[in-house]
Amino acid sequence: MPVPFWLERGARVVLGGIPASDRIVFRASTVRRKGLTIAMVRRMNDVYPRAISLVAAGRIDVSTPVTYRLDLTAPRKRSVSRPTAAA
Repeated sequence: MPVPFWLERGARVVLGGIPASDRIVFRASTVRRKGLTIAMVRRMNDVYPRAISLVAAGRIDVSTPVTYRLDLTAPRKRSVSRPTAAA
């Protein structure tokens, strides 16, 4: 997996979901040079409805930790945009 050029130094990369294979490959030199933190996220049963309702009710501010938005409807395009104040 190539490390995206737009990742800033010290960024945290969170990989969620179940990969197609049991192996993930990336350039260690790039991860080390940029000082990236890579975290894997487990799926937790029955937490999504509660999390969505908390966000929808405004009880959790999700605008602050969001640094990039990926267009998941066109994954091959790999579209990346920084959030705006209106987003």
